[in-house]
Amino acid sequence: MKLGYFTLTDNPPAYGASRKDPSRLLKEVLARCIHAEEIGLNSVWVPEHHFGLFGVLPSAPVFLAKESSPYFDQPDIYHVTLMLRTSIEAGPGQSPAMLFQSSK
Repeated sequence: MKLGYFTLTDNPPAYGASRKDPSRLLKEVLARCIHAEEIGLNSVWVPEHHFGLFGVLPSAPVFLAKESSPYFDQPDIYHVTLMLRTSIEAGPGQSPAMLFQSSK
């Protein structure tokens, strides 16, 4: 069985006082993504949400590139086995070719 980490990066106003600063929330999600690799999960799934009340991640591919960046500094030490994927992409604002390339 393969297990992965899925997040919605949700941070709606309805959370009230427990609502987090978006930058802090994304840093926490990034830390969880890196931890997913460390504990042997198979995949990480993050959404893309623009200007909404639900999520705070404007570019899932850029976020996933950031998640993988620690592994580029020391390629001999790290062997990346984690599958990085987007769970939601906002299609209307992108060209079909870019959506296709980022979903491979």
